[in-house]
Amino acid sequence: MLLDDLADYLSTQGYGTVCSSGDYSIYVGRAPEVPARCIALFEYGGLPAVHTMSSTPGQASPEQPRMQVLVRSPNYSSGRTKINNIFKALDQLSNTTINGCTYYYIEAVSSPIEQPRDRNENAVFVVNFQIMKSLST
Repeated sequence: MLLDDLADYLSTQGYGTVCSSGDYSIYVGRAPEVPARCIALFEYGGLPAVHTMSSTPGQASPEQPRMQVLVRSPNYSSGRTKINNIFKALDQLSNTTINGCTYYYIEAVSSPIEQPRDRNENAVFVVNFQIMKSLST
């Protein structure tokens, strides 16, 4: 699935560890209050799936979801560096297979932006991506 695939990809690229107590923990579909340093991946509405002339119902070719990456850190500079590095790692990633799923392209919708600090005064940053990938099974 989308979020699991990209969490695995970010982990193998050294950006964090999936649901662990490492320097940056990577969470799928949630951003718990603890630990303060974390990366969270969320999916949200994207574009319609692409249908080709030979597609039948339920057999779209690529799908086009969107994903938001959130980085939270008690240190502004550390959080800003982490979100910028994730932006660089994912923006324009193309023709890559992750966990058996082909990602035709991943493109940032905008540059990373700072969000209001959380209730614990941690710095929060987000970046959104448009994705074209093979249909999930």
